[in-house]
Amino acid sequence: MRDTTGHKIELRFKSESLSISESWLNAMFKNLKAEMARIPLSGKDVADTIGITPQAFYDKMSGRSEFKRSEMFKIQELFFMGLLLDYLFRWDLDNKDYN
Repeated sequence: MRDTTGHKIELRFKSESLSISESWLNAMFKNLKAEMARIPLSGKDVADTIGITPQAFYDKMSGRSEFKRSEMFKIQELFFMGLLLDYLFRWDLDNKDYN
């Protein structure tokens, strides 16, 4: 299966949940993960600060659920004021490793 830009997407179904290939998941929020590692900042730290559970943050980072716009703004304003939202929350699907 391919998305609208032609990138390969592998989907597997496990009971009622949807599983996406690991290489594709690694492309999700790659910049946010890198910036968190530079500080260093844990997912629990971010979750606690923006008012969600660590599990909810993990689900959002792994694509199981979506970040609310307000959560993205909080993350940017509280931790990464000098960085653009587009940069932090970009999916790096143009990288050849994910095609």
